[in-house]
Amino acid sequence: MAAKTFHGARAILQINGKLVGIFSSFSYGVQYDVADVYTLGRVSAQETVFTAAETVQCTGSGFRIVGAGPHTNKSAQLPYIQELLAHEYIDISIFDRQDATLSKPIATIKDCRPTGYSTTINARQLQEISVSFKGIMVNDESGENSELANSAVLP
Repeated sequence: MAAKTFHGARAILQINGKLVGIFSSFSYGVQYDVADVYTLGRVSAQETVFTAAETVQCTGSGFRIVGAGPHTNKSAQLPYIQELLAHEYIDISIFDRQDATLSKPIATIKDCRPTGYSTTINARQLQEISVSFKGIMVNDESGENSELANSAVLP
C-alpha cells in the first residue's frame, strides 16, 4: 500500500498547466482577518468576527538554471516591466505524482501574480532562486473556496 503522507518526491508543480521543474521547495498559506469587538462596560472582547480573507502568499525556491530565468515560460513566468500592464493571471497547481492521471490537485492557487524574485550566488554552492507569488484564493483536495453568489464584483 502506498504511503498516505505527502512529501516533496511526490509533488509535481505546474504553472498554467505546464510542469515547472526548477523549484525544490514551494510554500503557501491562507490567512483570515479577524477583528475584536469591544463594547463599553467590558474589559475583554465581546466577540471576534471574520472581516476578510487575505490574499494567498506563495514562495517557490530552487536552483537557478541557465536559460530558464524567472521571466521565461520554463520557470516562474515573471513579467518584464514592459509587460506588467498586459500580464494575465496564472494558476499554480500541485499534484501528487502517485495520481497517474493528475486529475485532482493537492492544491491550486488561483489568479496569481508573480511579485518578484531574489537570487543567491555563493562559492562552492549552486545558485539559488526564490520567486514570490500572490494569489486570490487556494483550493485543495478537500474542497473549493469561493465567494458567495451575491458578492460584489467589478463591472
